Amino acid sequence: MNTLTIADIKRSGMHAIDAALRHGPAHLMKRNRRAAVLLSEAQYAALLAAAAPAAQAEGQDAALTLLLSDLPAGALGGAALAERAAAARGEWE
Repeated sequence: MNTLTIADIKRSGMHAIDAALRHGPAHLMKRNRRAAVLLSEAQYAALLAAAAPAAQAEGQDAALTLLLSDLPAGALGGAALAERAAAARGEWE
């Protein structure tokens, strides 16, 4: 995957982004570390289209996705799970 730095964007603006995306997705580098991935609109749409059937096939609803988000397996005990569910219910109102 090609790379693009913040300095390149500051120097050349949108031209630098367009040039990087001609070769596919590009890593955006900030202080010599990968900070983001740049995708064209078409690549982003294709990524969303590919992900949608997989999520539907698994039958995950919003609550399950919330409970499983960024947690290692077995990270929540019963009390912590109940607390997180209560907090989520509060956000729905």
